[in-house]
Amino acid sequence: MFEILSYPLSEHDPGWPGNFKMKTEPSTLISKGEVANQYIITLHNHFGSHMDGAKHFNDKGPRLSELPLDTFIYNQPLLLDIPKTFGEKVFDSDLRPLAEKIKKADLLMIRSLVGI
Repeated sequence: MFEILSYPLSEHDPGWPGNFKMKTEPSTLISKGEVANQYIITLHNHFGSHMDGAKHFNDKGPRLSELPLDTFIYNQPLLLDIPKTFGEKVFDSDLRPLAEKIKKADLLMIRSLVGI
């Protein structure tokens, strides 16, 4: 079974407050006589669904790319849909009713912007 964890990226999506949004600009275009349509996509690492590694919060921590692959293999992942508006926080009161499920999980993911 597959579960969609992200959503399609769009230049209209909100980014982290103060960061630029995603930008897409053509690099080559068939309509201009070039052999293929290619684009340059620029986005901040805090745009859309993403994972922060230890290096994000600790300059001495490892980058995600430095971790062994088995770091990202889970047997009991749990995905919770906790609908929030943009900028609204997830509180412990949102998680407390799900404590037993969370205890059994070896990965907890929270999808807070449901329906995007």
